[in-house]
Amino acid sequence: MNNPAMISHMSDYGILARRPNGAPTALVAGRVSEASRVAVAVAAKTSGVMKSYYLDALILGLVEEYGALPLVDPPQPYRANQIDAIADDLGAADGEEPKKKVDLQGRVSPEAQAAVNAAIDASGVPRTYYLEGLIRKLVAENDGAMPLVDSPRRDRVNQIEEIRKFSEVARRSAA
Repeated sequence: MNNPAMISHMSDYGILARRPNGAPTALVAGRVSEASRVAVAVAAKTSGVMKSYYLDALILGLVEEYGALPLVDPPQPYRANQIDAIADDLGAADGEEPKKKVDLQGRVSPEAQAAVNAAIDASGVPRTYYLEGLIRKLVAENDGAMPLVDSPRRDRVNQIEEIRKFSEVARRSAA
């Protein structure tokens, strides 16, 4: 199944950092905008880690830095410009298709899940809104991008080169 000669033709499996097999994890999920999901995916890929690892490292990093996850403001249902806000949120103001909410989920450590649950309770926002609010807050604080996390593999370039060499040797020996 995982023929070493075919490694160069595979996706980035094994190249992006991930947790060890069998590590205890818990699911963190929410409905977010497509832009928020893309922001997380880009930050994870730029960091050189899987999305689940990114979410785990981001949550634990924020907890370490601030003592807890940042709280998010609840949606404001009684704004004076509520109709305009709803139209903007749905994309109707620009004549666009309504903006869809998509799933963002990842398997994170039990500590990260507990931090998310505590932040949801402290913020007083619906569970489905917290991830969207957190992502929006982090993007606003970081000049339009999600913060990056450190990969546990500091020398990825060497690892990729070793895989290519092994693949070349396997290809020659198979011929």
